[in-house]
Amino acid sequence: MRYLICFFDSSMQLVPREIASHPQVVKNALRRGKKPCETMLERSKHHKAILKLKNSEKTGRPDILHTCLKIVSDSPVYRRGLMDIIVHTIEGKWVVFRDRIRFPVTYDNFIGLMEELLIKGRVLDRSGRVLMEVVPKDYVLKTFALFPHKTMLSERGVRVEIGDYVSRILSARKPACFFIGAYPKGNPSREIVEMIDEEISIYEEILTAWTVTSWLTYEFFKQGLTHEYS
Repeated sequence: MRYLICFFDSSMQLVPREIASHPQVVKNALRRGKKPCETMLERSKHHKAILKLKNSEKTGRPDILHTCLKIVSDSPVYRRGLMDIIVHTIEGKWVVFRDRIRFPVTYDNFIGLMEELLIKGRVLDRSGRVLMEVVPKDYVLKTFALFPHKTMLSERGVRVEIGDYVSRILSARKPACFFIGAYPKGNPSREIVEMIDEEISIYEEILTAWTVTSWLTYEFFKQGLTHEYS
């Protein structure tokens, strides 16, 4: 049985043109030898510039996605091909990954890779094989259609015990997709809300995206998914 995690509204975008001339943006771009709009928007480097953007509370935190991707790609359920990943960005772009790729451990290397992806639309290995690419929404909708149940994990959802919920999903023996917000704060985009069937909360307080990701992937492993369904 296959499962899917969609990291939605991920705080990953290149510097938008409206703040490309801001001193913080220009300084960082010069230091890296890049054009301002070819550098990743990062709260740690562009805080004052980000405050000028609409919806600024959701932007500038690609480190959240980086941490979540490392957790999933290092998990047994991913390495055994039982769980896939799709990324949705705050700008509405969709990213898919090929062949069980492992993501850079170091943050700077990850940022460089994601900048290449957002600029060129895809990243290739040395042999020309596609490792990751930005795809049309129609492609993603066809992928989601293979997963009859779509669940968003959110503090606003119905309170459940994560172990019990995963057990029910496994018992149903049907593909399922889990949506996890990869942004610092704010509400999920309407585009995503309209896709889900159910919204659940796995704790009485707000959890970070990487904690939710860790709990979810561990429960799948702990409950024997890697042995019973491989």
